[in-house]
Amino acid sequence: GLLIETIRYRLASLDSLHSASGSKASLEAFQPSMTGEAIPMSISYAFKIKNAHPLGLFVGMNVAGSMSAKGRVSSDPEGIRFDADFDIKSLQWLDERTTFSMQASTLSFSFAGLDPSRVLQSLTADVHLAARAIELDSLLLNNVEVGVRQAGDSGRFSFASLIDSTVALELAGATKYDSGFMALDLEKCKVDFNSSYAIENIQPAPLRIGRDGLHIGSLWMRHEVEEIHASGTFAPNGASDLKFTVRDFLLTNIKSISNRIRESGAGVPFSGTVNAEVGFSGTFENPKLSLALSAHGVRYREIVLGQIVNRSSYADGALQLFAEFRSRPDDPSVAPDALVSGTIPFNISFTNAPPKALVGEMNLRVSANGFRLQLIEPFVSKVMTDLAGTIACDMKLTGLIESPSYEGSMTLRDVRLFFVPIGIQYIIDGTLSPRGRQIVLDNVSVSNIPQDRPDGKMTMSGAFTLDGIQIRDFDFKANGQLLVMKESSRRAGQNLYGDLFGATGPDGVTWRGTLARSFLSGTLLVKNADLVFPPMRQAQALPSNKIPVVLVDDRPAPQQDSLSVGGGPELLLVAAMDTAGLKAKSSVAVNNLQVNNPQPTRLAQANEGSAATFLDNIVHDLVVETQGITQIRFVFNNLTSEELFADIKGRAVFAKNGDQTRLTGEVELGNRSYYNSVFKKLDATGRINFTGNPFSPELDIVAKYEGTHRYDTTSASYAARTGAGATDPRYEADKVIVSLLITGTREQPKVKTELAYVVHGEIKQATGDVEADALAFLVTGSFRDELTQQQRGSFISTSMLGGLTSSILSGPLTDLLRKEFGIIRSIDVLYYGGNFGESADVRLTGEIGDAVIRLGGRVFNDINNTNVSLQIPMSAIMGSEKWRNLVLEAERRVEGVETVDQKRESKGLRLLYRITF
Repeated sequence: GLLIETIRYRLASLDSLHSASGSKASLEAFQPSMTGEAIPMSISYAFKIKNAHPLGLFVGMNVAGSMSAKGRVSSDPEGIRFDADFDIKSLQWLDERTTFSMQASTLSFSFAGLDPSRVLQSLTADVHLAARAIELDSLLLNNVEVGVRQAGDSGRFSFASLIDSTVALELAGATKYDSGFMALDLEKCKVDFNSSYAIENIQPAPLRIGRDGLHIGSLWMRHEVEEIHASGTFAPNGASDLKFTVRDFLLTNIKSISNRIRESGAGVPFSGTVNAEVGFSGTFENPKLSLALSAHGVRYREIVLGQIVNRSSYADGALQLFAEFRSRPDDPSVAPDALVSGTIPFNISFTNAPPKALVGEMNLRVSANGFRLQLIEPFVSKVMTDLAGTIACDMKLTGLIESPSYEGSMTLRDVRLFFVPIGIQYIIDGTLSPRGRQIVLDNVSVSNIPQDRPDGKMTMSGAFTLDGIQIRDFDFKANGQLLVMKESSRRAGQNLYGDLFGATGPDGVTWRGTLARSFLSGTLLVKNADLVFPPMRQAQALPSNKIPVVLVDDRPAPQQDSLSVGGGPELLLVAAMDTAGLKAKSSVAVNNLQVNNPQPTRLAQANEGSAATFLDNIVHDLVVETQGITQIRFVFNNLTSEELFADIKGRAVFAKNGDQTRLTGEVELGNRSYYNSVFKKLDATGRINFTGNPFSPELDIVAKYEGTHRYDTTSASYAARTGAGATDPRYEADKVIVSLLITGTREQPKVKTELAYVVHGEIKQATGDVEADALAFLVTGSFRDELTQQQRGSFISTSMLGGLTSSILSGPLTDLLRKEFGIIRSIDVLYYGGNFGESADVRLTGEIGDAVIRLGGRVFNDINNTNVSLQIPMSAIMGSEKWRNLVLEAERRVEGVETVDQKRESKGLRLLYRITF
């Protein structure tokens, strides 16, 4: 109690940093509740907490973890002494706003001199904390070391930690209570980014802590020639006044500071030197900001860009802007390449208060004279790269925010870009002209580069309305034709690839609405298309020659969201919290900027998911109609070239709303369509029905193969079927027709086999074992009963390979093998992509009496990779049904077949007990 009272009094005695006189706050002398001399004593203690959850329930806190502690409490004429050592294996704490966890930590402290008559002068403290990991909300600290030593009014402190696995921070200095303030002499302040860029103070920095914040006298930090200076007052709940200065910062060092750029390996395209001054004053609710920036010798890759100057400020809901770019800074008579200047209403708040309505007038001028677009590429590189071309602009935005007025124009000249989402280069030209409250698109066009499609050009018309500097609504229309898909731009895992050249219908395609919700509608004409639907499994895992690199997160597994109680059944405790409210505490708006200090909990972040872009808010309602050559290939197996080639004609409706995507319609197969099976190429007719999933339509296909039957007139089969009183249309047929009726979906096709003969121009349907004869004729050119023993063996092996590698014919061929071999029950193949022989995993199941035999493995790579399992019911061995639930299994298993060094063979005999539900 005395220790806590002392700490409270010391904090309450701190004066305000904004005190006019700087004198100590008026406070009564310290009068502890404990008086008199302490009773001499010496008590040692130790305890161990295996599970802190019940203790948390007792004190009304949601905690969990395990720890142990030992210590000693003693008293003598110098006062009371309290020592403790904690060994904390894990500790988690969770409430509605905050999550906290600590792993593998030790905490030791010692307090002495607790004498009620002179505790402020006699108190000494020594505290040390070492933790492998501490996590507070989304902030992760590794290898934490904290040390505090205090003797009366003076002391020392140290802190070291690795923050978020990227930034190493070291602090050290001395403290002294002086005239109502806690004075800190910051002797060391070192920040190391990714162990490649370290900046450290060049002299001790004087700091003061008052009851309302922190005052920085002068903090100078340096890295080689680069310097950062900070000074001023920071008051979380009051008025702050901070100033930061950056001198001679090299833009190439951004790579060392930014972890995202380091992981991408792309390097920093910019170079140059930056000097800046940043100011922050006012409160978090009504801040005042200022920025003065000058960048010299700026280069983007090999292009010299010149000088960038920015002088901007924000106060009382108004943003003052002045930014210019000069490619020839040495010649002041030359106008800047780009200039933005003026005032616009703007709201910035660092609290969770609801955004304020924008009020006031704007007066903004934007001008550019041949501004090169390479400068903005780093900010849009996720969408477009290889930017080239210029912008000429002279626009004014004036008037009230509710009814702005625009003057001037903006012209795009030979703008070239690589559109990343589809991997195609485009050329953009045109002019944006203000008309009243709208910005109108005049002669805006998007074209393919001549190497891709010289006749590809789409004209854009329409207008958009601004709300300040933010797009409020728009109404665009596109007319023309454009290449929108290239086979050379195929990406891994793509469900559809190829070449697609499309055009708009007579009325064009319209796109109207807001960024929050817009509608895209119209008719799209497919003028030329050669599209490929790869195998479903291959679409999920495209083979690659690249070496996969996996980033391993070495952080401790977060445990604060659910607290596990050991020593029995697992009990999960999750605090009831308003996740919607937590989400609202971290938000950013363009015209109403809000940055809130409290971080959302990990539970709220999990519920929030990934942020959606305006592209996800587009509602599609498009009619897609074929107009030119439109070819689609459904590839079932790349190894055997099994595919359905469809030359289609028809129309479908594409609809998308949020995460719901549907394609409905019917297309007919043209005369050039075919199904290329494992054995023969069959002409295909019929239709494809899209009933929702664009990548798995319903099939209604008839694939036909016509051939001539060659038979041996000397064979016994021929004599038996053509003798006296015998008739067989097979031996009279001019042609034999094998038909495959393919139905089902592309993902799960179904096949029915038919066989017919053309006898003197008349089609006669076959009878008997139609499927076996049809498949035998398709594979060998002869019927099943005509095959010799050698031919039958060749036919069976070919059928087995076909059944394993074919998607369409796997069912019929497997049925045929069941007829030939009564023991076979199923044959499957698992293909993981890449080389078929190395990655195909064959699974065969058969039955011999009561025994079940299973063969499998990557046998095409090496027959010695075969896994064998033989299961025999003990009832068959013992001759009694009493043993029917016991199964004897003999097994041979081969693991690690990817490399010779990892290959391991094992053999075993097991007795299993079968439970039947």
